[in-house]
Amino acid sequence: MRYITFLWALTFFLTACGSKEESKQQDENSKNQQVEQKCTWRYDDASTVEVHWTVYKTTARVPVNGQFREVKLVTGPPKESFAEYLKSVKFEIPVAGTITGDAARDAKIIKFFFESMAETQSIIGSAQTVSGDDRSGTANFTVSMNGVTKEVPLSYTFNNGQLLMKGKLNVDDWNGQTAMKTLNEACKEKHTGEDGKTYVASEVDLQIVAQLKCEK
Repeated sequence: MRYITFLWALTFFLTACGSKEESKQQDENSKNQQVEQKCTWRYDDASTVEVHWTVYKTTARVPVNGQFREVKLVTGPPKESFAEYLKSVKFEIPVAGTITGDAARDAKIIKFFFESMAETQSIIGSAQTVSGDDRSGTANFTVSMNGVTKEVPLSYTFNNGQLLMKGKLNVDDWNGQTAMKTLNEACKEKHTGEDGKTYVASEVDLQIVAQLKCEK
């Protein structure tokens, strides 16, 4: 009786182990199939690209959020590689479309900041390098304003058709000190904190949202 019980227990144990290994193998195969799935990437023409930014005023770093009304996007032909398609992106952002939720503030940013810069009716740029896959990675974009072109690294994630990119830039890298000073003086009352200091940070947080399609 003990011998039979032992054999039954051993058989159950081996069967159970085999089931787990089989399940594990099925999971691995499923993952591999997901990785190997191919499609053609393209921008969703029915959507709009959103470029959001945040700057900080006063030494207490009070956030001011804004975005641009229009983003003109140009991409290359659809590609099977997510990274290669992303590398084809070029953009133009008319600065007259600055939106912060305060029309008076919008006008001041346009007049005293952007119009204090050279050749900046629009901010233009393009993707240069992409490191990653169709889930996450890093993309370097050139950004041109005030007669200066610099690269800005952006981290990205892609989920359910939405491409989300985040990064930072410092306007000092585009020789924007004079424009920032002019804006600061024009908005002195709003940029002065409880400590009596007038300040607006040169660092800008960026967030870009776009919709891409993966057509099989």
